[in-house]
Amino acid sequence: MLPIADRARALARERAEAAPWLELLMKALSTPAWHRKVTLRASAERPLLDGAEVTIVPRSLARAVRALVATTHDSRALIEAAIAHEELPDELGPIAQLAAMPLLHSLRREHPTSSSWEHGHCPLCGDWPTLAELRGLERERHLRCGRCGSDWRSDARCPSCGARELALLVPDSDPESRRVETCGACNGYLKTITTIAPIMAEAVPLEDLASIELDLAALERGYARPPASHAARLTLTPERSWWP
Repeated sequence: MLPIADRARALARERAEAAPWLELLMKALSTPAWHRKVTLRASAERPLLDGAEVTIVPRSLARAVRALVATTHDSRALIEAAIAHEELPDELGPIAQLAAMPLLHSLRREHPTSSSWEHGHCPLCGDWPTLAELRGLERERHLRCGRCGSDWRSDARCPSCGARELALLVPDSDPESRRVETCGACNGYLKTITTIAPIMAEAVPLEDLASIELDLAALERGYARPPASHAARLTLTPERSWWP
């Protein structure tokens, strides 16, 4: 796979309509860390960041958000709402998700999740998987989160409802490496990509964009990604030197 910046530039040439989003994504992923530490409330049943308290540098956070969008919204509240998948104004929702990614990726690197996670949603941030990898010669199935880059193993079942009777949508152009798993029980779908090695965590959103034709095929047939239901709710707390 191409280095992530080269991959983003190649996608921008192929999909000119997505070039502004790709520019913001790369800007977000290159943002320096704006948090100090995190206190976790670990649970075997909940995402690792659910209930976490993250100490932040407010000035650094505000600067990171302003680099992506001009807004009068409180930066802390905006990021907390994005991670929890709370409703945000239409023009802010996608940008807030991008602004949250540097924190989520940093926390993924600092706090590896359990290898025994058995749920369909992300063990770190609680989002549904963006795609599945069938990895290596053994085609071991791994689910991948597009927000934080987390990687967890799963058997062949619907991540949303757990059903094992899945059907496949297979494109004529690339039947061996890309397909869509569809679930008749909950009407959900999941894109599946065959890989030799794991997709780089920060590159998962790029592979999501590169395979958008699979989304369109699923949506045209009435399938949909499930609504957010397990998203982590964390608290961003200014470091003490900033408190009044």
